Amino acid sequence: MLIHVVYNNEKLGTVLPGGLQRLITANDIIAFRRSNGWVIVGEDPIRTYENETKYKGPEKRKQFMTLKFLEEIVSDK
Repeated sequence: MLIHVVYNNEKLGTVLPGGLQRLITANDIIAFRRSNGWVIVGEDPIRTYENETKYKGPEKRKQFMTLKFLEEIVSDK
């Protein structure tokens, strides 16, 4: 099953489930789609793995102001 993602450049794409965590950790995506809707990285709860190191520096991910903005990106594609 492929997961729909929105990359930092606002392009849509799909990834295998095993690649999603890598994209989140590398700050390469700004959102991904779960069965119950879109998840905005950095705003919505995301499962983490215990072996991950916690980043303590400033937030560098691109932030969305609203979910409506994400929906506009997705509907335009």
